[in-house]
Amino acid sequence: MVGNARTVVNADVENVAAISNNQDCATSEDEQPLISERGVFSRLPGIRVLLVWILVIILLGGAGVGAFLLIGMSGRSGSASDTPFRLVNRSAWRARVPKDTTPFPRPPAIYAVIIHTEGVPCDSEAVCSAVVREIQHFHMDTRKFSDIAYNFLVGGDSETYEGRGWDMQGAFAKDFNNRSLGIAFIGTFDTRTPPKQQLEEAQALLEVSVKNKKLSRDYILVGHRQVSNTDSPGEALFEILKTWPHWKDCFMSSC
Repeated sequence: MVGNARTVVNADVENVAAISNNQDCATSEDEQPLISERGVFSRLPGIRVLLVWILVIILLGGAGVGAFLLIGMSGRSGSASDTPFRLVNRSAWRARVPKDTTPFPRPPAIYAVIIHTEGVPCDSEAVCSAVVREIQHFHMDTRKFSDIAYNFLVGGDSETYEGRGWDMQGAFAKDFNNRSLGIAFIGTFDTRTPPKQQLEEAQALLEVSVKNKKLSRDYILVGHRQVSNTDSPGEALFEILKTWPHWKDCFMSSC
């Protein structure tokens, strides 16, 4: 897992409304005076000096914590648009245990293959998690794969869902699986383009993968149709990919 990725709470589709209605509300604390009697300061000037120093230390400490949090958030930034990379790990979306795994043979990956799932889109964590579970069921039970085929899936909720992850080989393009990360956009994008936040999250995932040495700095970006016999990732999404850095105009062996 990426250290700066955050793990989110599982939620079924039926529980979305309940979750949204039960957000914790911050409560403020009453301010308590350090000393209630002014006369103490006149009688004990040393205490006043001590309290001033304590106040200064508290203020400096608060500023330091704020700076730390700011730097931390900046470190999570995954793209030029400052979109934070948000990873929903397997336990969070309640993945099944894979039947088998194949470690990625020669990291980092050379290719980033962009796919679409050719199913319904999603725009909330609960719905996206349910969609990812259904995809895993289909791949494992119908297609007889050992696990969900993709390394990662990106939802319309601006979150990345861990499939096989960075360290396991995917199953999406026969001759490229052992040197590629398969990144699937949840939804169908033949005529409809993905929402802005979904595109930005995918770009954040690519940049985080490079920073963590899971994807080569000189990686080649291709659409699924360029390395497999498919229309994926859909014409609308494919046209967008052509404008992204690292995209290569190639097909199969020429990639």
